Amino acid sequence: MALEAGQVLFAEGDPPDSMYVVNSGTLRIRSGGVIYEDVGPGGIVGEMALVEHYPARSATVYALTDSELVAVDEAHFTPLVANLILPSKSCGFCRADCAGWIGDIALSR
Repeated sequence: MALEAGQVLFAEGDPPDSMYVVNSGTLRIRSGGVIYEDVGPGGIVGEMALVEHYPARSATVYALTDSELVAVDEAHFTPLVANLILPSKSCGFCRADCAGWIGDIALSR
C-alpha cells in the first residue's frame, strides 16, 4: 500500500487490524504530541496491537515521506510468531529480535 508524505496510516484510538512493514519511505510514531520513533525500510509499526491484543491503537503513525508498506493482518501475523517464545508483555524483545525477520518474511510475499 502507498502513503503520501503527511498521510496518516492509523490514529491513536483506532481499532487495530494489521501491522505494517515499511518497504520504502519513513513513518513517524507519535502519541499525545510526543514523537517516539521514526521507522524506515525494513521496520514495522502496529505490531503491538496484535501481540498484546489491544482493543485500540496506542499511537498515531503517519508518513514523513512518500512510503510503500506491506500490511500483515492478524491471520498472517499469528503463524509468523507462533513458534517464538516471547517473554510475557515484552515489547522490547519483539521489536529488537523479531522485527527484522518478520519484515523480511512479509516483504518476500
